[in-house]
Amino acid sequence: MDDSRLMATDSRSNEAAVAAQLRAENRALRDSLATVGDLALAGEVPLDELLQRIVDTARALLRARYAALGVFDAGGTITRFIVSGISADVHARIGPLPRGAGLLGHIMTERRVVRVARIADHPTSVGFPANHPPMTSFLGGPIERHGVVYGNLYLTERIGAAEFSPADEELLVFFARQSAIVIENARRFARSRQDEQTAQIERSSLEAIFDSLQDAVFTTDLEGRIVRLNRRASAWAGTAAIGRRVAEAFALVDELGQPLASDSAMPRLSSEDRLLVLPQGPRIPIERVVSPIRDAEGQVVGTVQVLRDLRPQREVEQLKANIISLVSHELRTPLSHIKGYASTLLQPDVEWDRETQRDFIASIERQADRLARLIGDLLEISRLDAGGTATMERIAIAPEALIERGLRQASANAGRHPIAVSAAPTASTVLADPSHIERVLTNLIENAAKYSADDTPIEVSVANQGNDVVFSVRDRGTGLTAEEKAHLFERFYRSPRVKHRTPGTGLGLAIWREIVQAHGGKIWAESVEGDGSTFRFTLPKAEEGAR
Repeated sequence: MDDSRLMATDSRSNEAAVAAQLRAENRALRDSLATVGDLALAGEVPLDELLQRIVDTARALLRARYAALGVFDAGGTITRFIVSGISADVHARIGPLPRGAGLLGHIMTERRVVRVARIADHPTSVGFPANHPPMTSFLGGPIERHGVVYGNLYLTERIGAAEFSPADEELLVFFARQSAIVIENARRFARSRQDEQTAQIERSSLEAIFDSLQDAVFTTDLEGRIVRLNRRASAWAGTAAIGRRVAEAFALVDELGQPLASDSAMPRLSSEDRLLVLPQGPRIPIERVVSPIRDAEGQVVGTVQVLRDLRPQREVEQLKANIISLVSHELRTPLSHIKGYASTLLQPDVEWDRETQRDFIASIERQADRLARLIGDLLEISRLDAGGTATMERIAIAPEALIERGLRQASANAGRHPIAVSAAPTASTVLADPSHIERVLTNLIENAAKYSADDTPIEVSVANQGNDVVFSVRDRGTGLTAEEKAHLFERFYRSPRVKHRTPGTGLGLAIWREIVQAHGGKIWAESVEGDGSTFRFTLPKAEEGAR
């Protein structure tokens, strides 16, 4: 074989070797880019992990001993610096994040690729910090897409060569461009996930608010069928309401109790009062409000309907009426008496004897006391509403002492009623504010006398019951009806049987209930109509250390 043939054979062999090497590098590039692309498409890899894999892939692809990726904010401060090829121990010894000075800062500012054989020879080089591995050759450039820089890639120490080649530089540019797409997609996915989580939180919050509404709220479609309802609406419907018409789910009647005609698919959009028959049987007054639901084009696609319980509103209205009645009658009556007696005494043309004057003055005093009690009740209710019971001074005291104090105060208003007291010999000391419990007992004894016939006995007793001590006041009056017992402790409530013939405010029992409950006890009434009533309340036993 002559020399020319030998040279041609060697040339073909070299070309084949170069071609094989290029094919291997292309496969490696495709595999590396596919790895990064798969990460972006998966969308489940945290951004820091994705950036780390980009750095690792770049180091392997460009055959660098070390690689890093710097991410910086709008002010040029590096916020992340992810490395590859440097152990965690070495990285920790290097110190804090780079400040973006020197060659790294030059790439950040110029936003172009830099390739040098010796880092120290570049005019912007400022050297390395202590404990930094020695590095000579360098290749770096921005990860950029559409004018947005996502970070910079830095590679040092080309393996198998003294420096990085122009082909390495082209490969870095291509890889950085693809990495920018990967990071952009990852950030979009992260924003999308964050938006979805935010939307889910908002939906959950709205659902919680929707379900916590005290009104019954539900939506209907164009056919008038219920699509969604909150917890109160579900309770009022009683059975599964989704998919049913409003008239099928809610038994609405008019003021005369007549069932309403079946609702049309799109009822009149308005506000109206109705009665709702609950599944348990009772009827409650409601206000029904119907409003349209419109789509983006403004077309009506359904309704949102609200059934508002009017009972609290009616109670407030009744309370206002009671207060007006109280002011107009209970306040006016004693004031009229006081004014009348005082004016009579001051008449210049009449000379009253001393006995008559004493009677008039005694009447004035009684009416003034009545007026003072009324004002005191109002002030007490206001004070209790403001948490005044927290200032009670509780002490350990024998129950007999409390009863004695109550009897002493009630004696003037107990009339001709004989009062019998019985206390169990084992009755325990209680923890109570004496002045407040004295008022409770006084009020209960006076009420027993007020609502029972003269000369009928009143019994006051006390006994242990578990961890409590029970006080009882029994009368022989007409007793209470079931309706009266249901409202007995409500403010301003007075039985229709006695409100026009027996003076009172309807505040006493409400006040005493607040006081007893503030002591940790409870108060209730036991009664059979026509056979008298027994009012009982409990107080906690005093602890050994308080006795």
